[in-house]
Amino acid sequence: MAETRIKDACEAGDTIPSSTFKVNDKSEITIPLRNLIGLILFIGIAITGYFSLTERITFLEHNAELREIHVKQNSEFRIKWPRGELGSLPDDAEQNMRLDNLEKLVDKINSKLYNGADH
Repeated sequence: MAETRIKDACEAGDTIPSSTFKVNDKSEITIPLRNLIGLILFIGIAITGYFSLTERITFLEHNAELREIHVKQNSEFRIKWPRGELGSLPDDAEQNMRLDNLEKLVDKINSKLYNGADH
């Protein structure tokens, strides 16, 4: 009898009195199959979207951390390289050796030129 009053109230769009609406472990819910399938699909899409979004955020945070590390290393290199604190390349050492030899040669030529002109 109470089930009929609840069903009639639902069909009519009326509110159900709380005294006749009891929820327990034997309560049943009737839902159309297409609504259930739609609900399951929505939940699946929402879960997939959530995990895709968190994966993307994690990826971007990781890239930002790597970029920050590279910027710090670049700043350190930019400051220490001109000072010679990071060493030099083998080509730089060869170039410096050739410049030293040219400097000695120019000094010899200057000393011969000026010593010879004075005498």
